[in-house]
Amino acid sequence: MAVAAEGEGSLLNSATWAIALTCFMFIAISIFFEKAIQLAEHLLIKYKQTSLQAAFHRIKDELMLVGFISIALTVGQSTVAKICVPTKAALAMPLCKKDEKTADTTSRWERVLAGTYAQECSEGHTPFIPTTGFHKLHIFIFILALVHILYSLLIVALGMWSVSYWKAWERLAISSKKESSHVTEEG
Repeated sequence: MAVAAEGEGSLLNSATWAIALTCFMFIAISIFFEKAIQLAEHLLIKYKQTSLQAAFHRIKDELMLVGFISIALTVGQSTVAKICVPTKAALAMPLCKKDEKTADTTSRWERVLAGTYAQECSEGHTPFIPTTGFHKLHIFIFILALVHILYSLLIVALGMWSVSYWKAWERLAISSKKESSHVTEEG
């Protein structure tokens, strides 16, 4: 029974069609977002919106950076998981105070990840960053980048909205100036 529980989360025991479908979905979503960004850039070039085009380039750069960080975290996880530090140093500045009642709240997926890169440290030492911490750090960086990109898009949309009001105000001012010049010429 213990062998079945251990191999339950293994990629080797998964159906190949499920793995292929998952990879296909990731690739399809990536291509969709890439084409959407290219379409937006094409429209910005067509309507000569150079500042908005620069904003979209920044958003693409952010996405590339998040992808690189994600790959670096994934590749470096097994190496960093082998680093052990003294327990006193690990407990020096905790992010949160550990509650004794909810000490074991790790999910099944986190336990699978922990088993994958389990590193035993000598007495008085703990892992530099636990493997479950890597997983949570990965999620945190993803959410942080997503919120940053959504706020950037919101700022761009609000900027476009306010500029459209300014243009309408300018047209109104120009038309009223023309009307006032016609009245003075006739009078």
